[in-house]
Amino acid sequence: MSLTKQIAIRVGDEQYNDDLPDNLLDQFKDNDEIDPDELDLAVHTSKLYPNWTSLRALVTTLTVVAVLWPALLVVRGSLSLAQVLAGDLPVADLLTFTVYGYFSVALAIGTGVSASLWYVSKAPPEVFEHLDTSPLSAFIETTVISSLMLLLAVLGGWLLLFIGLLTMIVVPIGVLVVLLGSILYGLAGLLTLDGKAIAESIAAFVATFVFIYAVNLLVDIWPSGIPIEYYALPMTYMLALFIAVTFPTIAVYDDLESYRKRLGEMRTARNLLETDIQKLREESPRRYDVEITLPDNDVSLSTNKANETAIEAFDLVDTYEQHIEVMTDLQSQQRQSDIIDLLSTAVVVTYPPRCASPEVAMNAVDALVDLVDVYEKNKNEWSNNRLSETRLEEVFDDLETNSITDSNDVQQLQDACKALEHWITQIKKRDEFDKRTSELRIGLASVFDKPPEVEFDSKSINNQNWMRLEQYERILSQASRAADLRREHPNALLPKVILERLYEEVESVNIRNLDSYELLIDVAKLALDTTNEYSTFFDHAQSQVLDIARTDPDERSDDLEALQEVFDRGTRIVEFLNRVDPDHPSVSASDWRKALTTAVKRTSPNVLRPIDNQIQTMQGGMWEHSDLFEYNWQEFESLVGSLYADKGYNIEVTTDTNDGGVDVWARSETDTVAIQVKQNSTGNTVGRRVLQQLASTIAMGSADRVVIVTSAEFATTAVEYATAFGPEMELINGEELVRRLSMSDLPPPRPVET
Repeated sequence: MSLTKQIAIRVGDEQYNDDLPDNLLDQFKDNDEIDPDELDLAVHTSKLYPNWTSLRALVTTLTVVAVLWPALLVVRGSLSLAQVLAGDLPVADLLTFTVYGYFSVALAIGTGVSASLWYVSKAPPEVFEHLDTSPLSAFIETTVISSLMLLLAVLGGWLLLFIGLLTMIVVPIGVLVVLLGSILYGLAGLLTLDGKAIAESIAAFVATFVFIYAVNLLVDIWPSGIPIEYYALPMTYMLALFIAVTFPTIAVYDDLESYRKRLGEMRTARNLLETDIQKLREESPRRYDVEITLPDNDVSLSTNKANETAIEAFDLVDTYEQHIEVMTDLQSQQRQSDIIDLLSTAVVVTYPPRCASPEVAMNAVDALVDLVDVYEKNKNEWSNNRLSETRLEEVFDDLETNSITDSNDVQQLQDACKALEHWITQIKKRDEFDKRTSELRIGLASVFDKPPEVEFDSKSINNQNWMRLEQYERILSQASRAADLRREHPNALLPKVILERLYEEVESVNIRNLDSYELLIDVAKLALDTTNEYSTFFDHAQSQVLDIARTDPDERSDDLEALQEVFDRGTRIVEFLNRVDPDHPSVSASDWRKALTTAVKRTSPNVLRPIDNQIQTMQGGMWEHSDLFEYNWQEFESLVGSLYADKGYNIEVTTDTNDGGVDVWARSETDTVAIQVKQNSTGNTVGRRVLQQLASTIAMGSADRVVIVTSAEFATTAVEYATAFGPEMELINGEELVRRLSMSDLPPPRPVET
C-alpha cells in the first residue's frame, strides 16, 4: 500500500488528530471517504527556512528601498542631496504617483535582492539541492514579477478607498436602521411590560447617539481640501509593503513544490508511525518487543529510501498487529490440544524481531494467519490421533530449533499450510464417504430381506469409488420406491420382481444405466393402481410390465414408454366414460372400449390418442338435448352462429324478415354459407319446403352452400331432397347439433359437473 493511502486511512480517526496537519483535518472533517489523491500534505515554504529568514528578507528589502528610493528622487530632481542628508523629506511630495513609481522600482529591486540572498544563496543545504533556480535568475525573476505586482497595488489602493467610501454610505443607513429598530423594540416592550426589552432598546438608542456624536466630532476636526489621491496612496503603500514581505517566499514556491509535498508526507507519516508504535507497545503483552525503524524526519538525497522505509514501517505495524492478535487469541483458548500447541509454536517462530528481515517477518505472519484461518474453519475436524497422520509436528520442531526465521522457514510454513488444507479436505471427503456408505448399508438393509454386499475398489477415496457410491445410492432410491410399492400392494408380484432385479444390480460389479428402472417403477405404479380400479381393461398391460421387469428394462424402454402412455390415456378415457352418459350423441362408448382393449393388447397408444384428444376438447362440458331449449329463438340463432365462429367464420345474424329463409350468414375467405335455424320441439320435423326455399340462395349466387339446423328431426322427404341436391346442402338435426356443441369450446347453459 502506498504511503499516501496509509495516511488517508488514518484521517478521521481521532487518535491521529494530533499527528495530522490542521488544514488536512479541516479539509476532510465532514467526509466519510478520503481520496488519497486529494490529500494536501505539502509543507509551507516559509517552514523550510530558519525562523528569522522572513524578517531578514524584509530588513534587506527596506534597506535597499531606504538607499535606492531617495537616490532615484535625487537623480530626478524631486529632492536635493542636502535634503536627503538632513532627513528633510516633505511628506506631501511622497503622496504623488510619480514618487510612488520610484518607490515601487526600489521595492521591486529590494524584493529581488532579498529573495536571491536569503531564499536561494543562503537556503539550508537540504532545501538548496531541490531548487531549480540560481541567485541571479531568482533576482531577475522576482524583480520583474514584483514590479508588475507593485503597479497592480495602485489599483488595490483605489479599491480599498472605494470600499471605504461605500462603508461611509452603508454605515449611516445601518445606524438609522438600528435607531428605528431600538424605538420599535422599546415600544413593544412597553406594550408587553417587558423590562428587559425596554432596557435593551434604551441602551441601543444611547449607543447610536454616541456613535453619531463621535462621527460629527471627527468631521469637524478632519481637514478639508485634501486631494483624493492622498487617501488612495497610503493604502497603496501598505499593499506594496505587504507584497514585499510575502513575495520573496512565493518566488521559490513552485521550485520547491514536489519537495514540500514529499517532506510533508514524510513528516506526517513519521508522526503517525510514532502513534502506531506507541499503541502497539501499550497493547502488546509483557516482554514483547516492537522493533520498527522510522524514516528520517528530514528528506534530502535519501528521499526514495525514506519513502520505502516509511511504507515498510506501516506494513510492519500491520504485521505486529496481526501477530499480537493471533497470539492473544491462542492464549485465551480454554482447551489445550496438540494443534493449539503447534500454532503456539508458529507464533514463536513468526515473532517479527526473530525474523531475518522485515519482508520475512511480513511473509511469516501472513503464513501464520493462514494457518490460524485453516484451524478456525475446521475446528470440528481436529483430533490428536488424526494430527499424527501429518508431518506438522516434525516441521514445527525443526522451525523451533532455528534461532532466526529466514525465507526458507517461511516457505516451510506456507507449504505446511497448503498441506494442512489438503489433509483437512481429504478428512472431510473421507468422513462424508463413510457417512454416506453407512447410510447406504442401513438403507439397503431396510429395503431388502437379505442386504446385498456393497463393494468398493480400495480404501482410498478416489473418483471411481465416489461414482460407484452414487450409483449404489441411485439403486437404493429406486429400491425404496419399489419397497413402498410392495407395501401398497402386498399381494402383487410386480414389486417383488423389481426388487429382485435391483438386488442383482447391487450384486453386480458393473452397474448399468438406472434410468430405465426409474421408468419401470413409474409404469409399475400406474399398472398396479389402474388394475386395482379398472381391472377389466388393464390386466393384460400389467402382465406386459411384469414381463419387461423379468427380462431387461433397459432394452425395452420404448415398450415402457408406450405402456405409460396407454395407462395415462386409457385411465382418462375410462374415467370419462364412467362420468358421462354412454348414450350421449358425442360419446361412442362401445367403440372407445374396443379401442382401449386393442391398445392394451398391442401396446399401441396411437389408437387412444384421437379419443383422448376428443375427451380433452369436451372437458368444457357435455351438451344435452334439453340445453337447446334454454334459449329463445334469437339466442338459438346466435348459438348456431357461434358454432361456426368457433371454426373461424365471420358471422352475421340477420334481422330482416325478408331474408329468403337465411337466419345466419357465415363467411370466410373461400366459403360463404347460408344457414337457416329451426328451434322445433321434439316430434316437429322440418319438411322439404324449407329446404327448397333456402336452395334459391345458391341459385342466385349469394351462397356457396346451405345448412339447415334444427333442434328436432328432418322429415324423410327433406332427407331425400338434400341427398339429391348434393354436398352443397347439409342437414344438422338435434342429435348432431348436440354432438358438435359438445366438441366445441362453447359451454352448456348450466354448471359443468366434474
